[in-house]
Amino acid sequence: MKIDGTILKNVLSGLGVEQECIELAMPVLLGETSRPNGGLMDVPTACRFLGGISRWTIQRAVDSGNLASVRIGVRVMFDQADLNAFIRAHRVPQAKQTDVRRRTA
Repeated sequence: MKIDGTILKNVLSGLGVEQECIELAMPVLLGETSRPNGGLMDVPTACRFLGGISRWTIQRAVDSGNLASVRIGVRVMFDQADLNAFIRAHRVPQAKQTDVRRRTA
């Protein structure tokens, strides 16, 4: 179901939500983006997005040039599109996938 942006703005304004907050939230509320900041994620969020891998694994991928990052000041951020590309680049065709069951000692 598509939500009318004008009606949503009016409802939020009527509830006392500040105009600046409404403008920031509208793309997410309307389903125009999956993240309010255009897709950038910090390192812990990117780790979870990639299935819970460690921050060190992400750092190695960045250092080796396998994963693009965005540096803003001292913060390292990741674009969701780059993370999706990283996933696609590491996808193993079904015929070549190894047994994913854990080995027991």
